Amino acid sequence: DLLLAPFKYIGLGRGDRVLNTFMYHLTPAGILLDEGIRGCGATVLPTGPGSTELQIMMMMALGATGYVGQPSYLMTILDKAQEMGMGPEAIPIKKALFSAEPYTPSQQQRFEGEYGMKTTSAYGTADLGFLGYTMAGVQGFCLMDSIYMQICNPETGEILPDGEIGEIVVTTFNKSYPLIRFGTGDLGALAAAPQCDGQQLLGLYGRSGDAIKVRG
Repeated sequence: DLLLAPFKYIGLGRGDRVLNTFMYHLTPAGILLDEGIRGCGATVLPTGPGSTELQIMMMMALGATGYVGQPSYLMTILDKAQEMGMGPEAIPIKKALFSAEPYTPSQQQRFEGEYGMKTTSAYGTADLGFLGYTMAGVQGFCLMDSIYMQICNPETGEILPDGEIGEIVVTTFNKSYPLIRFGTGDLGALAAAPQCDGQQLLGLYGRSGDAIKVRG
């Protein structure tokens, strides 16, 4: 399944137990990630956000090998685990998929360098699901084969050349919820010579309207 690409990139599969720290109510994030984890054959631990000490207890008691959620919350979990006397060698999580906020180089250095995790950060929206995910050595995001992205002038809707910054506009022929030229309100630019098999989004550069995003 093409929608499982970011999960498979970090190696999730049968035998993995994954903390899903995204919320399940009033947002599609929790169930979207739940379906992806189960689609890879892994087991979901639907913990949702918060209750950090309980998260750590379940992580250790159940041997959680994976994590999905915001990178800042995994930092919180690891900080609390250290306070409880658990160093990197004691943490069973080795695979992590992040979304909903930027994934910083310092976070990546800690997760991958200190804790030996394989990580990726996925970009998506509530309407479209995941649009792309990060891969080692590739700038920005490799886009999912299930979507077609255009970069457009926010004022006129005119399609802009590769490399120019404009509003991210996406078409998906998802059978249950098809969307044609859906304007996300995010600003981005496409690579002229993609480093991925499909399209490559070079980065996210803010919003086209008055709305702003604060963390998740």
